[in-house]
Amino acid sequence: MKILIAEDEPVLQIINQELMESWGFSYDLVHNGVQAIDYALKNKGNYQLGIMDIEMPIMNGIEATLIIRAHLPYFPILAYSSSINYRKACFDAGMDEFLDKCCHPDMLLNKIRQLTLNYEYAV
Repeated sequence: MKILIAEDEPVLQIINQELMESWGFSYDLVHNGVQAIDYALKNKGNYQLGIMDIEMPIMNGIEATLIIRAHLPYFPILAYSSSINYRKACFDAGMDEFLDKCCHPDMLLNKIRQLTLNYEYAV
């Protein structure tokens, strides 16, 4: 499974990398919304999932999702934020699910599985 992760916080980048590798997922890790769009366009949207931080420099995750949704084939996008205040805006932008960054890794894995039901993987 190929996942696009947009996260600007260095510690969370490391944690996400370790989790994805331990779960056997391949991933592209970007640092802001502009890079997320660039990678999504470069790969023609061929991701099974996007994990999108909301508060990032240059372009936030909501703006990036709006552009991805307007220009690429559908793939599920999980909003991953420490602020519940963005929940409605995330869904309005076309994100499929919202998860608090403070959650246990098992909750993240469960959301990944829920959003990628049609993809076969061994985790």
